[in-house]
Amino acid sequence: MSVLKTIAAFLNCDGGTLIIGVEDNGNIFGLEKDLSLLSKKNLDQFEQTIINLICDRIGASFTQLVKIRFENLEGKDVCAVDVRKSAKRAFMKGKEKLEFYIRAGNTSKSLEVPDIYDYM
Repeated sequence: MSVLKTIAAFLNCDGGTLIIGVEDNGNIFGLEKDLSLLSKKNLDQFEQTIINLICDRIGASFTQLVKIRFENLEGKDVCAVDVRKSAKRAFMKGKEKLEFYIRAGNTSKSLEVPDIYDYM
């Protein structure tokens, strides 16, 4: 869910690149743990899973603004998700309601209805 929140926030702001498999402090742990949760345990299924989640939770039309690529750093696979700014606002389907995210510094921040209105 944190990956989707960040993607939605990038769509709603100036875009950006999310790196999966690297901690904020720069420590590279790779995708091994993430891949172990998938049935096929490969990068192709990892990419398909992200795209399917974007389609289901944010909207299929936004996938044209998202590019997924893989890099190998220090012998470990990491995933870079390049997201371009959307002209249309991106809402994410949460557990109970639609949620709206923006970037605030280096974090994805959820806005409530009055703040969404002001933001738009």
